[in-house]
Amino acid sequence: MVDPGGGKRDAEALRTRFENCDSGIRFARSLRDTVVRAPIVKNSGELAPALREILDKTPVGRLTEPEVTSQGVEIFAVCEKKDVSLDDVAKKQIQNEKFSAQFQENSKKLLKTLRTGAMIEYKEQPKDESSAPRASRNAR
Repeated sequence: MVDPGGGKRDAEALRTRFENCDSGIRFARSLRDTVVRAPIVKNSGELAPALREILDKTPVGRLTEPEVTSQGVEIFAVCEKKDVSLDDVAKKQIQNEKFSAQFQENSKKLLKTLRTGAMIEYKEQPKDESSAPRASRNAR
């Protein structure tokens, strides 16, 4: 019988042995049935509030509490935190808005160019006997 809490217990054991990101990630890679993914860098504004709260509570160099998901038991290593000023967040948002507006403008210009250069040719079918459906000769 498989113990459903086994993965969570293994993750908790890893949390207790995880002292810093350098040695802890190497150790995690050596464990059986453990996958270490590539680092993820996110701005806190891009995170769900619940996840942001969990990561805020986790000290740098430590692991978050294990969470059971559809992919198994997941934990995150918090290897670095940087304070970002509100100005940086506002700049990023303004850049995204400018990019979106520029994209919309360029797409409208391209669509207009395509429509002016498009040529649609409409041909009517000739209405002669050869195009009319034929009756079957074997009809009784």
